[in-house]
Parts: sequence; C-alpha cells; structure tokens
Amino acid sequence: MIYSNTARCARWGAEKGARRVSGLTRSEREAVRNGEEVRFKGCPLVDGTTERRIIFAGGRFFARMPKE
Repeated sequence: MIYSNTARCARWGAEKGARRVSGLTRSEREAVRNGEEVRFKGCPLVDGTTERRIIFAGGRFFARMPKE
C-alpha cells in the first residue's frame, strides 16, 4: 500500500461517493492503474476517517472510502 502526500480531493461529491483526485505523482498514477492500493488523507470526515483510497475509472482518478 502506498500513501500519497501530494493527492487532494479536487471536487466534493456525495458523502461516501466518488470524488475527483488531483496532485498524484507519476509513480502514484501508474501504481493505481496497475491495481496497487494508493491512499491519502485530507478529505472531509466521514465514518470517523479522512482517509480515502484512489481508484481509476473512465480515464480519471477518484477517491473512495477505504475497504475494511
């Protein structure tokens, strides 16, 4: 698992829904595309956490709630 220090939520969406992510480094983008788990902190507090995992869908990167 990789923790990003540069990622941030670019747009706010639903409480637990997908949110656009920007600020990823090249190696972080490649890791997400290759199926590795990349996480970052800094989104609004939901269910006691500000941490989100990053997914790649439709050519864009999104933040989702971490899987337990």
